[in-house]
Amino acid sequence: MKIFVDASFFVALAKKDDSCHQKAKEIINSISGVELYTAFYIIDEAATVLTIKTSKPEAVRFLNSIKQKDFPRKNTESKNAYLLISTSKNSVLKLS
Repeated sequence: MKIFVDASFFVALAKKDDSCHQKAKEIINSISGVELYTAFYIIDEAATVLTIKTSKPEAVRFLNSIKQKDFPRKNTESKNAYLLISTSKNSVLKLS
């Protein structure tokens, strides 16, 4: 199964006082063997929202966590390049 992840999910996951934070955590921890996809512009959108709704340091933490995960890139020549995230129950985001 493949699922496209939007910025609102990343924001809910990163922002502890978000009304959907707990639900986002439950979802990410309950799926296994699912491929999650997102686009680079979605990461930009999530960082922008986090800057506005929380703080710039929180947005930087989010971007650093994305960077540290070393996401495999798909279609990097395309302006709509996608990221692939594999998940497991043992890790919030485990990358293949």
